[in-house]
Amino acid sequence: MLGYTLNMLIFLIVSAVVLVLDLVTKIFLWGGGFTVIPSVLSVPTEKVRNYGAAFGLSLPIWFLIVMTFAILALGICFYIRFKRGRKSKLYNIGCAFILGGAIGNLADRIFLGYVRDFIRFDFFNFPIFNLADAFLNIGLVLIVIYLIFFSRERKSAKVKS
Repeated sequence: MLGYTLNMLIFLIVSAVVLVLDLVTKIFLWGGGFTVIPSVLSVPTEKVRNYGAAFGLSLPIWFLIVMTFAILALGICFYIRFKRGRKSKLYNIGCAFILGGAIGNLADRIFLGYVRDFIRFDFFNFPIFNLADAFLNIGLVLIVIYLIFFSRERKSAKVKS
């Protein structure tokens, strides 16, 4: 039980760190207008307001808020449901990244009516995004990697014993 509580505490701390990083970068970098890596990565001067979904897809704000709450609820249920059998740090970090990123963008939508985007790739035409978007996608990739490569090993180890 102590291990489960400790894992949940770490999960919540990682989620909170992701949330704080997202909100702090939005406050200090949004509209900053500087180059991070020449010809690769920059922060645009214009304050990019994303009223749509991820990467500028156009959807109504009420739908985005409802979907965010639904994703958060499903994410928490998914985490709690599978947590007891899954001790993988990769899986837990992926879930924490998704939770922190979703709450970061949800906070913008609720309090501002839009999401602040400020990260631009200069070497190809990709929609401007924010740190929450990055954490959401990285979290999803970590969970997929876990499910594809490590979940089966745990199942086959249980079957053999």
